[in-house]
Amino acid sequence: MSVLETPRGLKYTLSNIIGRGSYGKVYAAFTDNDNDDPVAIKMIEIVDDFSLGECKMEFKNLVKCHNLPYVTSFHEIFIEEKNFYVIMPLYKPIPRNADGLMVAKWFYQLLVGLNEIHTRGLVHGDIKGDNLLLTADNEIRICDFGISLKIGSTERDICAHIYKTKKRLEGTLEAINISKKKKKTNNSIANNNIKYPRALPYDDLVAAGHTIINMFNIDKLCSVKLCRSDRTEDLIPVVLDYLKDINIPEKLNQIIDKKFGDDPRLNEFFKFFLGEIFNEKKMPAVSELIKNMETFYGDLLF
Repeated sequence: MSVLETPRGLKYTLSNIIGRGSYGKVYAAFTDNDNDDPVAIKMIEIVDDFSLGECKMEFKNLVKCHNLPYVTSFHEIFIEEKNFYVIMPLYKPIPRNADGLMVAKWFYQLLVGLNEIHTRGLVHGDIKGDNLLLTADNEIRICDFGISLKIGSTERDICAHIYKTKKRLEGTLEAINISKKKKKTNNSIANNNIKYPRALPYDDLVAAGHTIINMFNIDKLCSVKLCRSDRTEDLIPVVLDYLKDINIPEKLNQIIDKKFGDDPRLNEFFKFFLGEIFNEKKMPAVSELIKNMETFYGDLLF
């Protein structure tokens, strides 16, 4: 097992890989001191100026959101030998088919965390189950700020395609087509040539709604299967075609009734708040939903 020494002089022995993606790898790690808690170390390889810029942006976003409620903290961030490292507490993944009351509490915690992020002027941009972890006390921690943007930014696409609103899907596709007309190419269009729809807090809210539904382990609101290797301009029409044939409110109620048919209180809770989230015409504020949860469902959440 390899050892990583940080600029602060701490030595960590890297153990098993606990996560990986296009961003790099995440290792579980520990020190020689038995009194130290194990940590997670995210390592991203810096291969060019673009990836360096991405790492610097994630660094700024992590610092901006450090120690916010229900948001992951970090012990140390540094760049060494063309690798970007984030050392953070070792959290645990969210279990499948969790208890409904626990999911309701996580729902509330997720909204509080997002509201704190938004008050710092950021949209997380990648809320999904893989980017939510749990502390030993089973509290949510939002992690991975790799594609976070300033509110209102148009510089990149955000959120998984199946977690986007119809309006954002259509706007993204239109932006790509406009860019194609301006610059003909056989390859995918570079991000910096496209002005995507503005990043909004509501984008995080919709992704959060989908993520909570997935925790029910019953069915997904948008269950179309996509191939990751396909280009965005090919994937979006597939999702739009799927959404055209389903009634979101009706399917949402069916999923909740199937999961909470024998629990009127939880049934009512999830129908109201998820129904609010997927009301694209209303686009509710996160702070409004939090206030209503605290006012009318405090007995469930605290």
